[in-house]
Amino acid sequence: MKRVILKDKTFKPFISTPAIEEAIKRVASTLNEKFKHETDPVIFLTVLNGAVPFAASLFTKLKFPVLFDTIKASSYEGTSSTGVMKYTKTPDNDIKGKKVIIVEDIIDTGFTIDYLKNHLENEGVAQITIASLLFKIETYKNYHPDFSHWDFLCGEYKNDMMIGITIGDDFVVGYGLDYDGLGRNLNKIYILEK
Repeated sequence: MKRVILKDKTFKPFISTPAIEEAIKRVASTLNEKFKHETDPVIFLTVLNGAVPFAASLFTKLKFPVLFDTIKASSYEGTSSTGVMKYTKTPDNDIKGKKVIIVEDIIDTGFTIDYLKNHLENEGVAQITIASLLFKIETYKNYHPDFSHWDFLCGEYKNDMMIGITIGDDFVVGYGLDYDGLGRNLNKIYILEK
């Protein structure tokens, strides 16, 4: 079991490349079913920088009209969320009246996704779907008391989230996720060794 060292932290293998690819196929299949009758392009809004590997793999599996775009917002420094959003890049496409898929690498506290969702709603998007590779379900629930595991599992949760893999409240790197900018290029996901 090969560990990686990034700065002052050691990480061990957690989620394999085949498991990641299988999760991406499931998300793509769900999105393809949801948007199978779309004739207008859906905006595929990738959150920079972490979601790029997930987005690239997911994008090639979509079978409906889609426009690739990017947005940037973050609340992280090091291994923890500051709770203060920094918004540094807006979409290039006109999103007003459009259906948008926000593509994220991970949802944990939900600060980033809530911020982006509110921003896009204020810009007049018609519909928001969230696609995330990872979801820290217990962490998210702590900040969203109305969140229901049952509704989420039935696909009826109001945020309309499409999730690849649910994980615990651990710090992870790889496949776009980073520790102070490092580790995004790893082709599997590693967990912080305690």
